[in-house]
Amino acid sequence: MIEAQKQSAHHVLMVKPKVFFSNPETQHSNPYQTHTAAEPSLLLKKALYEQKMLIKAFEEHGIAVTLLEGSPHCPDHIFPDWASTHQTEEGAGFILYPMHARNRRKEKTPEATHFLAQNYALLFDLSHYEEEALALESTASICLDRVHKNAYAALSSRTSEVLAKLWAQKMGYKLYTFHTKSHVGEPIYHTDLVLWVGTKIAAICLEAVNQEEATNLKKVLSKTHQIVPFSAMQLQQFCGNMLEVCNQSGEQFLVMSSTAYAALTKAQKEVFNHFYKKLIYVPIPTIEKYGGGSVRCMVMELF
Repeated sequence: MIEAQKQSAHHVLMVKPKVFFSNPETQHSNPYQTHTAAEPSLLLKKALYEQKMLIKAFEEHGIAVTLLEGSPHCPDHIFPDWASTHQTEEGAGFILYPMHARNRRKEKTPEATHFLAQNYALLFDLSHYEEEALALESTASICLDRVHKNAYAALSSRTSEVLAKLWAQKMGYKLYTFHTKSHVGEPIYHTDLVLWVGTKIAAICLEAVNQEEATNLKKVLSKTHQIVPFSAMQLQQFCGNMLEVCNQSGEQFLVMSSTAYAALTKAQKEVFNHFYKKLIYVPIPTIEKYGGGSVRCMVMELF
């Protein structure tokens, strides 16, 4: 049985990419990703600068950052969706996940997995399901309420219902799956674009969720959290891709991109400011435009 743990981490892992460009292997499932013929070296330079500014913001607020080196074969390595860490009754553990795109499977480099293995026990490895074309991309696919042991998963080509159920069974979580529709009429590729969960507050784009399932999600979430809804238009501005973190003193912060912050209403900001010491926001336009992900996608929490 998995013991209860804190919702937010004070230490995060990020990956410094060796390359960065619009990944052709993920474009079919990610409409937030701009297809481009822009010079990859220029995009990498801009992405590295944006990542550096996010790291600086974390460290200025007392959140520790471990930075690993990326692979020249992985254009999405800046998004560490291939593992997650957890506190168990036996101690700290990690899980490895099956990735949908073939070139994203290479992100689980020996160096990266060795770092985790030095600090965590391997709980289980789902990577072999890649051979069956099944994917579950870590906390991008499963949004976790670690305190109440609830897991939320928006089903898509990158989030298998079979594997989400298997994960929940192994980890002792109650699983809630649901269906979504993006502005182009397809399932939203990752749950962490639709929903984020903090210690006492959660935000969700109910407009993007199947109506019956949205009613159920609202009912479930309201038992444990104050809910802040955001619109489908705000979803496109990455308002669902936020992350609660804390420092060693236990002060909690909500981290997001400048794009997401600018899209929030005054009322939403007031609610968030009530729950958090500070809202941290950093401009990452290159990463959002060409990677199709935002701040939460760039971070693996280290518990």
